[in-house]
Amino acid sequence: MSAATIFGLCGALLAALGLYGAIVQPHPLRRIVAMNVVGGGIFLVYGVVARRGAFDAVDVQRARQGRGAFGGHGVALAGGQSADGACTTS
Repeated sequence: MSAATIFGLCGALLAALGLYGAIVQPHPLRRIVAMNVVGGGIFLVYGVVARRGAFDAVDVQRARQGRGAFGGHGVALAGGQSADGACTTS
């Protein structure tokens, strides 16, 4: 098993654990941290795919910008609002 495969699996595991934490955790700060972990895992997977040569380095820069969107979704999730601003709590 190559190093790229191990890093790819670790990135997928990070994303899955973060998603689990965002769904299960009731505390808002923990949800924000969980969404940050999801973004980190996805960024790690993008880095592995770029290392293997599947796409350009420009796409990895776009992935870094997309990682910030996960933090924004985490703040919206923790505040009880969806990304479009609709209130999800009663």
